[in-house]
Amino acid sequence: MRALRSGTGYSPRGAIALHPQAAVGREGPPIPDLGSAEALAPRATHTAYAIASIKLYSRLWLELERLSELFAASAESDLVREIEVRAMGLRLELVLLLDACDSARWRSMLGTARRLELRATLQGLFEALAVPQSSLGCRVVSQAQDWLFDAALETVSQEMRSIPARIRLASQPL
Repeated sequence: MRALRSGTGYSPRGAIALHPQAAVGREGPPIPDLGSAEALAPRATHTAYAIASIKLYSRLWLELERLSELFAASAESDLVREIEVRAMGLRLELVLLLDACDSARWRSMLGTARRLELRATLQGLFEALAVPQSSLGCRVVSQAQDWLFDAALETVSQEMRSIPARIRLASQPL
């Protein structure tokens, strides 16, 4: 383990040198130069943002899925009150998230571009769900889920574009 911490040692297969200076005669693509920890900090922050936003979008998507299931089941029974309460709770959560986006704490944690991107996604979702209760149905919920899915895809796309090509190539399997 000490050899790995010092930057020298061998892979589990024993044939690939892990030290960048020992690149002569080793298998595979060159080891990427990732730079200093200071240079990697923005990269780590961007990755953390991507992971957190995708988790948030996934959780909201699941809430919408539960609401959609209630709409499907409401044809069989009277679930109107439960649907109203769940939709109201989801809208309230979105209002609180939108308020948090404008808070000093979130302004200090997120860069302006990321914060505004998150805010735009949440605002669009809120507007999709801010319809009269009589108009709220599976179609509206499905459109809201599509909105979140598109936001998650965009986040992943931005994350992939931010990874330098040399790191993407080095991480591909042999």
